[in-house]
Amino acid sequence: MSSLELLAINVGAAVTKATFKIWLDGHSIAPAGIEGALDMLKEKVKDYRAQRGAKALFENLTDEIGTRLEPLVETEFPSLQEHDREAAYVAVSRLFDSLDLATEVVTADVNSSVLETRARARQGRIFHAGR
Repeated sequence: MSSLELLAINVGAAVTKATFKIWLDGHSIAPAGIEGALDMLKEKVKDYRAQRGAKALFENLTDEIGTRLEPLVETEFPSLQEHDREAAYVAVSRLFDSLDLATEVVTADVNSSVLETRARARQGRIFHAGR
């Protein structure tokens, strides 16, 4: 599997799920994956065209996030082995799945350094739980 695919499947999907979670009023979709998010969307949006459009948006956002991150990863971590990259992508995905972005952004007053500090605090708990 290519680096782009791994980024899109892991990080892209996690960021997109977090975004949809805000849009769906905080419904828990993190463990459900893409299909769970789309099922939750069907409950909210009854119109078939709107559902199809939202599915396309979800898939496009997932791919776009992977596409935009790939050059960054290639530049910043050129010697990182593929299996190590995959592990990092899974870890970042878990981190995003654990965040309640709507609450975190508001309580951090949209301050990126506060968000980073909170994410790093969660990071240790997530990585140790995943072993």
